[in-house]
Amino acid sequence: MQAQGTVSWIMKPIIIHTIIFQTKKRKKWEVDALEAALMDVKENKKSIREAAQRYDIPKSTLARYVSGASTLGKTSGPATVLTAEEEAELVKWALRWQTLDVVRQGNKSMRR
Repeated sequence: MQAQGTVSWIMKPIIIHTIIFQTKKRKKWEVDALEAALMDVKENKKSIREAAQRYDIPKSTLARYVSGASTLGKTSGPATVLTAEEEAELVKWALRWQTLDVVRQGNKSMRR
């Protein structure tokens, strides 16, 4: 029996994962706000600090975009393999087969 207030060994990895990986807060700003802040800095000659405060964007984020180290619309990671249309078609196909409830076993298809 476990003493009250202690955490079981099963729960410890979950708690540790939550503390390490889920405490990081990211991207609380909107893309429109970032675009407006960039415009204020580049065209209206506002300081990065002023624009960051006005649009509620982290200074370091705004500075990275002003310097050109990051660009809007560019995502990290590898390029996509499928086009949006191909992906939609694949999803449609998968959902159709899911509704048919077909199980594939080796070279044969069987209904459950």
